[in-house]
Amino acid sequence: MHAPAVRPAPLWRPESVIISRPRRGAARIHPPAPNPSEIIMKSDMHPELHPVVFIDPSADAEFISQSTMTSDKTRDIDGVEHYEIRLEISSASHPFYTGRQHFVDSAGQIEKFQRRYGRK
Repeated sequence: MHAPAVRPAPLWRPESVIISRPRRGAARIHPPAPNPSEIIMKSDMHPELHPVVFIDPSADAEFISQSTMTSDKTRDIDGVEHYEIRLEISSASHPFYTGRQHFVDSAGQIEKFQRRYGRK
């Protein structure tokens, strides 16, 4: 037969817990939380969301989403009118996401940099 397992004594007991107070002054008293059914939301606070289709012509990609943006052009997708928003760059064409590096040389800035610092 085995001896009964011995439990170690607890390091602290609930009756020995001291409630800390701020260094100066009395303890802080918090007001009671409001009842969720009594909370009144402000009306007309949030902007209106519209169905949109973001178009990136450089990558020939389209993204259907919702946005606060609108445009003059609309397109019917699955029976829902979507605003068309044209993008210059998106995740489909950005070099970070595609893994391709595109250097746009504005007035020889890349050559000027390479002449100044050289390739090592």
